[in-house]
Amino acid sequence: MTGPFLHVTWWTYSIAVQLVTLGVMLSVILTATHRMRRESVATGNDLFQRMGRALPYGFCLVFLFDQLYGFLAWGISSLGDMALGAEWGHFSFSMSYYLGALPFLFFLSRFGFTIVGPAVDDRVSFKDSWRISSPGAGAVFLTTLVWWGFKKLPTNLLGVSPYSYLVNFYFDWFHMPIQACVTILFGVVAAVWYERLKLAG
Repeated sequence: MTGPFLHVTWWTYSIAVQLVTLGVMLSVILTATHRMRRESVATGNDLFQRMGRALPYGFCLVFLFDQLYGFLAWGISSLGDMALGAEWGHFSFSMSYYLGALPFLFFLSRFGFTIVGPAVDDRVSFKDSWRISSPGAGAVFLTTLVWWGFKKLPTNLLGVSPYSYLVNFYFDWFHMPIQACVTILFGVVAAVWYERLKLAG
C-alpha cells in the first residue's frame, strides 16, 4: 500500500487508536471517581453524554498535542540533519523527541482536568483546569512525565536494540498489555488528583 491510500489508512488508524485510548481513560476516570465518592457509576445515555462533553477537550489535548509534538520533533531533527550532517540525525531526533515533549506535557498536565471533569459530570474549561491544577502544578506535571515515560520509553529503548528478536517478542506479547495498564493506571491517578485538588481549591 503506497501513496494516498497509505496516508488515509495511517490517519484513520491513528485517530481510532486515540479515540479508543480516550474512551478507556474516561471510563476509568468515571469509575474511579464514583468509587471515591461512593456514588453509583453512570450508565447508558448519561455515560455517553459525559464522554461527549469530554471528547472535544480530549481531542485537542491527546490528538492535536501529540501531532504537534511529532511535527516539532521531525522539524528539529531535519534542522539537525542539515546543520550537523545525517550521522547526527538520530541524536538530534532523540534530543528533540524527549526535550520537545516537556512543554507539551506541562500543558497537558495543566489542562488535562478538562477531560477528567466532564467524565464525572463537572463542567471544566481550560481556564478552570489551570486554576484547579495550580496548587499541585509541580506534582501533577511530574505524574504526567512519569506516565509519558512508561508509555514511550520501552518502545524507544527497544527501537535501538541490536537484538531484533527482543523487539519482536516485546511487540508480540507485551506492548499492548503494558500500554493498556499504563492508560488505566494514569486514569485512576488523574481521578485522584482531580478530587484532591478540587477539594483543596
